[in-house]
Amino acid sequence: MALVVQGELELFDDPEVLDYPYQLPLYHAQPTSEEMADLGLAAKVAEGGEIDMEAGRVKVTFLPELQHEMELVYQPEHVSEAKLAGWLCANLIDQYTDQASLMAFIASWLGTLTKHEEFPLAKANRLKFVLRTMLGRRLQAMRKEAKLTAWQQTLFGDDSAARVRVGEGFEFEFHPDAYSPGRVSPRSNEFQHHYYPQVGDFDSDEEFLCALKLDQLCAKGALQFWVRNLVRKGSASFFLQKATDR
Repeated sequence: MALVVQGELELFDDPEVLDYPYQLPLYHAQPTSEEMADLGLAAKVAEGGEIDMEAGRVKVTFLPELQHEMELVYQPEHVSEAKLAGWLCANLIDQYTDQASLMAFIASWLGTLTKHEEFPLAKANRLKFVLRTMLGRRLQAMRKEAKLTAWQQTLFGDDSAARVRVGEGFEFEFHPDAYSPGRVSPRSNEFQHHYYPQVGDFDSDEEFLCALKLDQLCAKGALQFWVRNLVRKGSASFFLQKATDR
């Protein structure tokens, strides 16, 4: 399968050639309920607790219970939301977003987080490495969604007939000497019309039954032969490009 990219027909083997805008919408710049739950758990692990003796018995007190009121009013002198947002922006690797958009997104996300009573600025600063990982995952998820939308529009949108081609110099050739499966099916002898002497092993019973049906159609003259396509064998594997893989 090939795509028309900037007026030239190219093999579609990389979703990055798709023409799509990638932006960070500010209406997504707020922690989800799942992220809030993960941050709550991370805070408990990070803050630990105190062990003390009271009336001859061991007493365990978790620091959040002791510090909660202080955290609501205490703001560290060397930390501000702008500084923390700047640190997160500098330590997030996102080559597809300009720094201004990334900074605006992070600042909005962080501002929403610190409005929650349980996550004042001091606590957010202590969890900045957790926040960096969490924001990185969010950026990856949004980019994946944007890429999927672009892939869907390119292949099935109104102008897909003008952009997508099959053939025209990009046919795949099953070379007679280029079939080398990592595993050979132990039931190879049950097939008479596979294009190659060996049959690559199947991943499921459904695949085997499908191959059996194809072999039967060959025996009836409806097909000439069939091929169990190889998986991840480079130029020896036929593939169609998807939004994230093949």
